[in-house]
This record gives sequence, C-alpha cells and structure tokens, in this order.
Amino acid sequence: MNAPVTLLSKAEALHDLAWWQAEAKRNGSDWQTLGQVVAPLLLRLRILPCPVCERGPCRTPSFCQQCRQADRQRKVRRYGR
Repeated sequence: MNAPVTLLSKAEALHDLAWWQAEAKRNGSDWQTLGQVVAPLLLRLRILPCPVCERGPCRTPSFCQQCRQADRQRKVRRYGR
C-alpha cells in the first residue's frame, strides 16, 4: 500500500530556492529573524549565558544591557547603521 516516491533532481530541488528565501524573509520566518526573536527569550529564561559577561544567569543584567546599548551606538557611529 506504499506509493512510489520519486526523488527530485538537484535542478528541480533548487528551482524556486530564491523565491522561498525571499518569502521566508518577508514573513519573518527566515533563520536570522527567528534567531533575533528567540535569543532574547532564551536569555530571559536563562538558558543561554549572557553574551556580555558570559555567565549562566547574568549577575548584572542592567550593566550588561547598558554595555549592549553602548556597543550598538558605537556600531551606528562607525558604520552608519
């Protein structure tokens, strides 16, 4: 009762890749956007260590937040983003 399966060739598999990448980015379901959404949640849940002080639960969250803001401002001044 199994239906036959035909595997796609490489050309068929990559046929609409650019469209799917653009569509995923437009919908916010691409890996970069998902990472930007999930990483802060994991930090708040204390699953990931703090990227500033590298501790499991961050011992100085307000200080680390100020450091991240200063880094962002310096990046904006340097690269204009």
